[in-house]
Amino acid sequence: ENYLIFLLAFYGKKMLEKLYPFLTDEDFHIAGAPIKPENIISFHNISPFIKIVGMNSCVYETRQHHYGFIGWQQIKNIKNLLSEISHSKGQICIAVLHHQIHPFPEPTKTPKSQEKWIDMSVVRDGGFVERKLQSMGFDLVLHGHKHQPQIRQTKVSLERESFEERDSLIVLGAGSVGVNSSERGSKPNQFQTIEILSFPRRKSLDFVKVVWHELKEEIGAEWQSEKEWTISG
Repeated sequence: ENYLIFLLAFYGKKMLEKLYPFLTDEDFHIAGAPIKPENIISFHNISPFIKIVGMNSCVYETRQHHYGFIGWQQIKNIKNLLSEISHSKGQICIAVLHHQIHPFPEPTKTPKSQEKWIDMSVVRDGGFVERKLQSMGFDLVLHGHKHQPQIRQTKVSLERESFEERDSLIVLGAGSVGVNSSERGSKPNQFQTIEILSFPRRKSLDFVKVVWHELKEEIGAEWQSEKEWTISG
């Protein structure tokens, strides 16, 4: 509730209702009002070429539990939202959420007492979310949480459809610009820039360019932009 009250103060009621279409009937000033976490979905139609859907992966977030979860109802809300909003043919669709939908490619620590063998912070229904985003035509998924960068391309098919007919999801995990090394391990502070190279998306053309900008943890270090990838459609 505190976060939503902040949003209302920051955007104002009119802009908030435009950006968060499922919160139009909520009264944030009633203490303890039951606000449904699956309704905290933002929509940004930022150009004729790009739309961004912000998802809430903190449905079950508490002071004790920090794993991600999206849920069927939130996916249904997003599907209904996209069906109601007019968009340009081939418009690039980007999903943004906090938690990662895939485990990171990192070694697993040997368990001690209550320590878990697996990364417990990953989106618990990540496979379901991945498939639904792909079926709704999303192109990019942006996430954070781990303070580490990664790039993935994925396809999911459980039906008799042609696997090649589906476009892959490009999943981009971003590092963090200014967190302590205790949060990011050996990775430097980092941010990414993403450039859309072609519209609409076509398999035969370069689609996006991703650049990692990194700052080494040493005196006098400056931001370096040496890591660059071009991903085809």
